[in-house]
Amino acid sequence: MTPLEEVRKKVVRILADEFGALFRVDDDFGMEVAIRGTACFINLDERSVVLIDLYAPILRSVSLTNELFQWVATSGQDFQIGSVVLEMQESVDSGALFYRYALVGNDIDPMELVYAVSMVGYSADRLIQILQPAFGGKSYHEDN
Repeated sequence: MTPLEEVRKKVVRILADEFGALFRVDDDFGMEVAIRGTACFINLDERSVVLIDLYAPILRSVSLTNELFQWVATSGQDFQIGSVVLEMQESVDSGALFYRYALVGNDIDPMELVYAVSMVGYSADRLIQILQPAFGGKSYHEDN
């Protein structure tokens, strides 16, 4: 079994045990844990180590403004763990905000993973409440 397969097996076991029905595996999109108004997505990437990439949608269809760029570049990077990233969408005038964090998975401790997934999801959920009134956009669960 490759290191990536070993880490994937361990991550699936840990998250299924901890989050139960809130956790699901999708062969096309990786793993997902539903958390309040968002979800934490989990992908694995093998480099010299196996990285566990965690990200949770905050807002989509956010108008790109100087104020948004400034917030992402300053306040969005001012977290002890993780940061906010802006991804441009198909339309050049809007984007999507995500809360993102990565862990080395080769020797991951179960509680470290559980806390990281929870932290990413709850941070994104809280940021929806703060950023949507300021910048607009739609949350993960809002209809198009």
